[in-house]
Amino acid sequence: MKFTFTGLMGLSATFVMAGCISGCSVGNSGADEKISLYDQMCNQGDGIICTELGHIYLEGKSTAPDINKANVSFQKACEQSNGTGCFNLGVSYANGRGVQKDLQIANSYYEKACNLNNGEACFNLGSNYVNSDGVMKDYHKANAYYEKACTLDIPDGCVSLGVSMEEGRGMDQDFIKALSLYNHACDLKDGIGCFNAGVMFDNGRGVKQDYRLANNYFETACSLGEGSACFNLGIANIQGKGTTPNNYEKANAYYEKACDLKVGSGCANIGHSYEKGLGVPQDFVTAYAFYDRGCNLKNEESCMNMATAFANGSGVTQDLGTAKTYFRKACNIGAIHGCEHFEELRQQGY
Repeated sequence: MKFTFTGLMGLSATFVMAGCISGCSVGNSGADEKISLYDQMCNQGDGIICTELGHIYLEGKSTAPDINKANVSFQKACEQSNGTGCFNLGVSYANGRGVQKDLQIANSYYEKACNLNNGEACFNLGSNYVNSDGVMKDYHKANAYYEKACTLDIPDGCVSLGVSMEEGRGMDQDFIKALSLYNHACDLKDGIGCFNAGVMFDNGRGVKQDYRLANNYFETACSLGEGSACFNLGIANIQGKGTTPNNYEKANAYYEKACDLKVGSGCANIGHSYEKGLGVPQDFVTAYAFYDRGCNLKNEESCMNMATAFANGSGVTQDLGTAKTYFRKACNIGAIHGCEHFEELRQQGY
């Protein structure tokens, strides 16, 4: 039985929507005396101290964690018009953190926090209007909240509003404004903003196609931990997009970094390089280690290549039972050939 399925993954060029912020930073803890003092100051109406006290109880850095006390402190902070307190109370209701989960109540606290210029709350409200979480879907309202979040230097707000402008979602399509928003997010050290700007120049979407400029954005995004940008740089160094073609040494470095950042296609491509000896010494053990990582990241090419290796005994001892396991993983991800080969082996009793 002979199986073949090894090849390079293609360029990733999808837009990345920022996810909803669901946590908060925690202040420095102090001694028990400090907690007692903070409690007195909070009860005297100091909203900032109430918020700090809530953080201390939330994390339990100088006392046992106490979600209920944390929420009480956030409630007091919110009553004193402290936006961070309102935001954190909203997070508690959104996630059922010490209270009954209630998205409508969460949104009411996000609304108050946003009105108090808490940008994270504005962003969360925008995301909830997009996802119909506790409110009716409304892109116009979502974009208004994203815009306010962006003006408050929340990069996720800038990115999300940029995607709305690029796609014409709830507003007129405007590529130039979208790019400006991505640039603002990128200036705020947000890798997704840099990546999305790079994709626009890579594809010539609403701007003149410019591979070198795209690569500059991808380079910045990659350095900020955006794995898809690292992967795209790997592809660019093979295809010669804005750089010298067939530079496997550089490409492999980007693929490996993408893999480390949990981009399965990066694992697949660095695995392919080790399997074929492209820019690195041929090394089946290392190749299959990368394929296995990619498969665990639900990359179907990686699963198929692992299955193929065990089915054919290529660089490993032939093991059709293990091949069947990897074909099943590939099938579960959506690889039709994986399903077909899994069924063949199952019928043969493996």
